[in-house]
Amino acid sequence: MGSEDASDPAGDAPAPPAMSMPQLAVAGGVSGLVARFATHPFDTLKTQMQVAGAVGGGEVPSSARGGPASTSAASSSARYRGALETARVLARTEGLIGFYRGFGAVVAGIPFASAAYFGGYEAAKRATSAFQDVVSKTSSESKDVSEDVSSGTSFGLDSVVSSLTTPTASYVLSGILAQSLASIAYTPIDVVKERMQASGVLGARGAGAYKNVLDAFRTILKTEGVYSGVFRGYWASNFTWWPFSVVYFVVYEHMRDAAVVTCGVSNVGGTAGEGREKTGDSPNEKDKDLLPPWVSGFCGFAAASAATVATHPLDLAKTRLQTLRTVPGSIPRSEVSSQNVFAMARSVARNEGVKRLFAGCGARVAAVAPGSAISFFAYETIKEWMQS
Repeated sequence: MGSEDASDPAGDAPAPPAMSMPQLAVAGGVSGLVARFATHPFDTLKTQMQVAGAVGGGEVPSSARGGPASTSAASSSARYRGALETARVLARTEGLIGFYRGFGAVVAGIPFASAAYFGGYEAAKRATSAFQDVVSKTSSESKDVSEDVSSGTSFGLDSVVSSLTTPTASYVLSGILAQSLASIAYTPIDVVKERMQASGVLGARGAGAYKNVLDAFRTILKTEGVYSGVFRGYWASNFTWWPFSVVYFVVYEHMRDAAVVTCGVSNVGGTAGEGREKTGDSPNEKDKDLLPPWVSGFCGFAAASAATVATHPLDLAKTRLQTLRTVPGSIPRSEVSSQNVFAMARSVARNEGVKRLFAGCGARVAAVAPGSAISFFAYETIKEWMQS
């Protein structure tokens, strides 16, 4: 962090230099890989639990042995088993390696995907901040034009500008733009990873015959094509992760705003937040760059927990669209052709019950929330090191 105490009366604490895009890419890529390694077993459990309801989910022999699905797969107890039972079955049939199925796709692609996400988010924040400055300046200069002289009433321009120039608007826009960019890299990773992860449930009926990640990618590309194969569910992924990003970054950034005041860090002389109570201004990015990495990690954990629960039904629908195409009867024909994540969610609720939309939610929280905390802790630590 800054070399001077925030309350040093001798002068302002030096602002950390802005990071270049290559630096952001490195920080994002390394932090993403570290986080995924720590949480991949929970992600595997989540995927298997989300898929199991559509295909039975019994104690299927390891796909490495090419065994067919168990005849007991359709039993209710097997189809709706919890995370601990899923973990027990996976450990017995495939061992520790089963929890890391598909991790090769993560190693190959997540550095690029995380780099795109973090780099896109930082770039989007800078772009939206610049846009807001232009809008505010333009609004101020044209204030007289936006008023009805005869009645003295406003045409509403001020309220529109005010909503566009709030910190929350910046967080929302930045999250959406970053996710749209990152999904280009994330989608092929998700398709291959989830097919591999679900292989223990799908068995010989679906994506259970892949020898390794490279074989899975080649097979999907050859048999299903680019858009319908490795990029299957791109829009479904966006419809899942756009709302996730909105919830996540709004909670994350506002928690960091509060942490600036609570921790007493500031990029200017005096106490953090001093003078803002009167103006209503939020702590700026330079203030938040001075927060300890563990604070950003905690904020990331809390924000990811809230966003994960809020978007889990859409994630379940996305996972099924990406993994079950090769399993006859598991996806209604209309959902296969339209790749409609909302239609899939409605189908699950109608055929299996609303409760099923939250299958694997606990495992997903256990994967995403700690992963987010680890990722942002590593990301902010690397940023601090690079800015020192």
